[in-house]
This record gives sequence, C-alpha cells and structure tokens, in this order.
Amino acid sequence: MRKANPRAKQEAPTEAVIYARVSSIKQMTEGDGINSQIRTCEDFAAGLNLKVLKSFKDGAVSGATASRKGFDSMLAFVAAHPKRLAIIVYDVDRLSRDAFVWFDFEKKLDELNALILSPRHNFDKTASGKLVTGMKVVTAAFFRDENRERVCSRQKARMLDGYCAWGHAAGYQWIKDPARGGKILKINDPAASAIRELFEGYAAGRFETVADAAKFLEIDGRIPTDKKGRVYPSRAKAILINLVYTGYLKHLPWGIPLTRAKH
Repeated sequence: MRKANPRAKQEAPTEAVIYARVSSIKQMTEGDGINSQIRTCEDFAAGLNLKVLKSFKDGAVSGATASRKGFDSMLAFVAAHPKRLAIIVYDVDRLSRDAFVWFDFEKKLDELNALILSPRHNFDKTASGKLVTGMKVVTAAFFRDENRERVCSRQKARMLDGYCAWGHAAGYQWIKDPARGGKILKINDPAASAIRELFEGYAAGRFETVADAAKFLEIDGRIPTDKKGRVYPSRAKAILINLVYTGYLKHLPWGIPLTRAKH
C-alpha cells in the first residue's frame, strides 16, 4: 500500500471506483441487489461529474468479514493509481456491519487518501461525523445479530417440533409447507428408491464395503453424480451415516436431543 501523499489529500478527485456487496447467495441469484447498488452509485457519480473507472463486487460475503476478494482488489487498484480517487458505496453497511472491521477499513482507506462517498450517507471526517458513521455501523451490526438470533430461534422451534431446518439429503427435496409456512423435506423419487435400496442392500450384506455402495449408486444412475459421472466412496459414506435417513434429527449445540422427525 502506498504512503500518504500530503498534496494528494487536497486534490478534488475527478475519477472514482465503485464498491458493492451483498451478504447471501440468495441475493446473488434472486433479484438484482448488487447491480442495483452499482447503478445507483453510477448515477451518483454522474451527478458529481466523476468518471467511474471500475466497479468491484463481493457477492455472498458477510458485512462482518474483513477478508474480501473484491474489496482487497479495490484497495490495490486505488493504491496503484497515480491520482487521488473517490470510492463510492451505496451505504456504509455495504463496507461493514461490524465496528472492528469498519475501523480497520477506515484506517486503510485513510492511508490511501481516498475520498469515501455515498448517495445515502455523508462520510463526514469531523468528530461528530465519525461518531454518526460509527453509530450507523454499530446499528447495522445490531440488526444483523438480531436477525440471526430470530432465524436461529425459528429454526430451533421447528427442530423441536420434528422438522429439519437445513441441509440436503439425496432422495429428498425441500418444498413449501402449505400448513405451517417455511419449507419441509419431501421424498423425491427416483433418487429416494435408490437410497432405500442402498440401505437395504448394505444391511443385507449385498455391499461389503463403502466402495461397493458407491459403485452401485454410480452405475444405478438414480441419484445425481458429479460432472464425470462418478459417485465417490466418501459420498456413499456420507449418505449411510446421515441421520436424516433414520427418521430422526438432533442438534446438541441448541440442546436438541435425538428427536423423532416428521419427514
């Protein structure tokens, strides 16, 4: 990272880069969240007569994560540029939703003499301005933690009631629960019949080793294989020891003992 240039500190940037982030895969695959951020920042830059040189993205990355490929690439780009640049973000929580991470990022950005801009937040460098920014980051962290607690509470309640809350098992598919909301596991053929035959064959001694079980699944063709058409012994073992197929569930970190499941 280059050393601060006192003269560059006084330069009014004429060029900018954009940084955008979303925190989940769902936000990447459903909707247009990350590109919407970029378009809003591009419009904001145009209003300030700033030329956007490049946009950097981090998809499915938590706001509490310090190590980010897109953000680190942006820092390297800004450090290598001969002029002072503006960095435009949609809002401060796109940079961070964790106070410690934010203070680390703020230090790195200050070392680059970068001007941080946002269409939704004023990155004022006065004492009161820094306080407002810090409070906004802390508030974002609070809502992140509160949402995680709420999700975990709902998942725990469902598991105590006998419903799986996450995970994947060949031969099952997640469907919407019309009665209770959320999603439930439902048997999905023809993969389910292959899994049933696997367990029955293993119990009867038809498959002497896990490798034999894997070869059966590979040749049988009723469960999805990898791109090479293979089913490896490690996958066969994972199926054979998966508690879901016993009709039970448990999650000891949440105090959920072995519980009869409803799938």
